[in-house]
Amino acid sequence: MLGLGGGNSNRYKIAFWCTLFNMLFEYSMRGINNLVRQPVLFPLLFGIYFTYFLALEDLIVRFKLGEEHLLAIAFFFGTFYLTFATGIVFVNPNVMGVNVISLLFVNVVWWGLLQAILTFYFANRITLRNWNHAFMGKLGWALFIVYQTLTLLTFQFANPHVPKGSVTGYFAIAIIFAASFSLCYFLIKRQKSKPVKKLTTFKPSLTLDVLAFGSVFLFFILGVFFISDPVQSGAHQINQFATRVVVAWSLIVAVVMALYRFVKRSPFPI
Repeated sequence: MLGLGGGNSNRYKIAFWCTLFNMLFEYSMRGINNLVRQPVLFPLLFGIYFTYFLALEDLIVRFKLGEEHLLAIAFFFGTFYLTFATGIVFVNPNVMGVNVISLLFVNVVWWGLLQAILTFYFANRITLRNWNHAFMGKLGWALFIVYQTLTLLTFQFANPHVPKGSVTGYFAIAIIFAASFSLCYFLIKRQKSKPVKKLTTFKPSLTLDVLAFGSVFLFFILGVFFISDPVQSGAHQINQFATRVVVAWSLIVAVVMALYRFVKRSPFPI
C-alpha cells in the first residue's frame, strides 16, 4: 500500500493508548502546570509518540516481533532523543564523552521496558490487537521519518538549553547508533527468515496489570499534585520530587518485570 493504510485496522487505537500512557509518563515529571508554561510542547510530544507507536505497531504486526525486538528498536530510537532532544547523554560524561549510566537507564528501563513492553501490554489490555490489520504504507513511513527528523532538529536548534557533546562524545554516539541499528536489522532479518508461527492469544497478567495500571495512577497523581519544585534537567524543566519517585518506581518495575520473565519463562504479552 502507498498510503497510510486503512481497512479493518485498529492500529490507531493501539497507538493512541500507547501515546496516552507515555504522555502521562512525561507529565508525571513535567507537571500539569507545564501545559501552561510550555503549551507547544504537548502537541509536539503527542506527535512524537503517536507516530512512533504507529510505526512500531506496524513492525510488530508485519514481522511478528517480540520483546527482544522492541528492546533493540527502543534503544536505537531512544538514543536519538537522548542525543538531540534532551542531551542528557552528554551530562556528566564518564566514558568517551558519554554518560553511560544515563544512556543505559533511559534506553533500557524507560524506552525499553516501561515505554515499549509495558506500554504495549497496557494498550492491548484496553484494545486487543487485530493481527490482520493493514500495514502502514510508504506515505505513512515517510511522514513518520519527516516528522521525527523535524522534531529532533527543532529540539536541537530551537532550545538553547540542550547540552552539546564533545567530538569524542559524538563519535561514541555514532558508534552506538551503528551498533544498535545493526542489531535491529539482524534481529528483524532473522525473524523474517523464521517460519510463520501461529499467533498466541493475548493473556492478561495480574502482575503486569498492577505495573501498568499502577503506573498510570502514579503518573497522574504526580503530574497533578507534585508540581511545586521545578528544576532544570538538561534541556527540560522537571519537578524534582516527582522525578525521584518516577525513577524509583521505574527501577521497581524493571526488577519485577525481570523476575516475572524469569519465573514465567515465556515472552511478555505485547
